[in-house]
Amino acid sequence: MTDGSSREVVENGSDGWAAREEQEQEQADEKKLVRKLDLYLIPLIMMLYLFSFLDRVNIGNARLYGLEQDLHLSSSQFQVAVSIFFVPYLLFEVPSNLVLKLFTPRRWLAVLALSWGLVATLSGLVTSYAGLLACRLVLGVVEAGLFPGLTVYLTLFYTKHELARRVGYLFVSAAVAGAVGGLLAYGVGHLDGVRGMSGWRWILIIEGMPSVVLGAATWVWLPNEAATARFLSGAERKRMETRQEREYGNTKSAREFGFRDMRAAFKDWRVWAFCVAQFGVDTMLY
Repeated sequence: MTDGSSREVVENGSDGWAAREEQEQEQADEKKLVRKLDLYLIPLIMMLYLFSFLDRVNIGNARLYGLEQDLHLSSSQFQVAVSIFFVPYLLFEVPSNLVLKLFTPRRWLAVLALSWGLVATLSGLVTSYAGLLACRLVLGVVEAGLFPGLTVYLTLFYTKHELARRVGYLFVSAAVAGAVGGLLAYGVGHLDGVRGMSGWRWILIIEGMPSVVLGAATWVWLPNEAATARFLSGAERKRMETRQEREYGNTKSAREFGFRDMRAAFKDWRVWAFCVAQFGVDTMLY
């Protein structure tokens, strides 16, 4: 082997090591970035879904503390009040996400949280069956956009491979809400008679108020996109832009949502298979 070819082998080997080191550093930086996103975004997002879930199911706990007796409800009327929530919840999920496209994600999610928090809190002041039904209907309208809205919001920061775990965190928060909801209601129920109000009223009022606070926190804390995230450095924002281009492409049409995408989703058998699986999961959660 000549001296020239030896030098070429050494140079190629050095270039290979340098490329591997650069790749490893890039992977380490990206993992660090994802951990930072998790730290700043996921806790608030999980709290939003936790309290939204708690506010829609706490009517079951309120039943144990005199709701039916105070409002003079029959068992069938109570079941209607529980179920009627899901009518607007189903109808307004897609329209709510279309509104999300018109407003900034932070503002729309904050408005939703403030709205359902106020409705859930005021539900503790109803004095009739009609008032309870009205609150449940409005609650279904304003909560309908949260889960799809949060899912869309997460796509602004995470890749497809990272997204599954972060959406899974939402289901974890729902399970936590189901686990602690009864214990919380038991504690709050001891306020029965305070200021002349039954325990069920205190349950709905106290469990609804944190959502109002979370709505205000969402307006202040959550960024609309990576480019405006105050907790990211300039280099991290650049890396986020690179991740988005790698994931979705760098053309405007690749980032836009249209009815063609909606039709494609309806024609995909995997979407329907997921719907069936999700139906089973939600049956157990509720």
